[in-house]
Amino acid sequence: MADQRKCENDSVPALRFEGFSDPWEQRAFGEFIHASGLRNADNLDFESYSVSNTSGFVPQSEQFENGGTMAEADKTAYWIVEPGSFAYNPARINVGSIGYLSTRENVIVSSLYEVFRSDETCDDRFLWHWFKTALFAKQIEALQEGGVRLYFFFDKLLKSRIAMPSTGEQHAIGSFFDLLDSLITLHQRKVDKLKTVKQSLLEKMFPREGESVPEIRFEGFTDPWEQRKLGELYKPVCEKNDLSFETDKIISVAAMRGPFEQRVLAWQIRRECHRRRYCFPYLYRVQAKHIIRLVVLEIRHKQREIDAERTGQVYESVNYDARSCSQ
Repeated sequence: MADQRKCENDSVPALRFEGFSDPWEQRAFGEFIHASGLRNADNLDFESYSVSNTSGFVPQSEQFENGGTMAEADKTAYWIVEPGSFAYNPARINVGSIGYLSTRENVIVSSLYEVFRSDETCDDRFLWHWFKTALFAKQIEALQEGGVRLYFFFDKLLKSRIAMPSTGEQHAIGSFFDLLDSLITLHQRKVDKLKTVKQSLLEKMFPREGESVPEIRFEGFTDPWEQRKLGELYKPVCEKNDLSFETDKIISVAAMRGPFEQRVLAWQIRRECHRRRYCFPYLYRVQAKHIIRLVVLEIRHKQREIDAERTGQVYESVNYDARSCSQ
């Protein structure tokens, strides 16, 4: 790859594959995509699919506990989706609910979905990975409309814009990210296997209830394990910060990660605010800083409850709402 970060031309990316030097072209989606969903007027017995924000196209039989749409249900209003088509939920595209159908068979999706295809000037895999970037998220945020629930209908997608290189460079980029996805999937499978092994060892390397030795032990250790109370081993630390520690020395404790830096928590709060703006009508209308303050107050409130419970004191519960935080 060639590093072009010193290039003053904003129409090219900072990093490119060698052999490509032409500037990228700004295009509207309406120039190279078209709606392609066909009504299932004959009620054909294609498999019903949904689109999730994690897996793309997913059979309804796997997505829902009840199996999704019943086999005998009327599906004449559904869209027929052909292989090589995109589909997305206009009410959930903001959280990534878009899919690309790479199967060889037609499927059907709810009429609530938007279904479209691209022409020969666009590489589908390049476009698929672009949909996962912050560039697309910004356009959704700018063009979506609605009240309590926001929608990004197909007419808004047609107005969206994208910088596109030649089809050859598109193909190179799409193939590159497909390869990365394959490597991630491969390593994720290894991680999942290691987690399974770890869970099994956790069960076998600690004594079961009523037993004094574990099922599996390291060589050289034969003594029975002793039952002890944690209170005999540890004592609570109640010393407060006297402001001698700077903010970069402050850590928080997460349920899944243990201690981690406070600035990571701040990033998580910003992400939570972004999520909440689509869930709560009033929170969507208040400024972002007020939402952040609300989340921080909730965290402090919970911590005080925990401290009070530990010390045996009574802590008066306080309910915070967005209006009180916006004053």
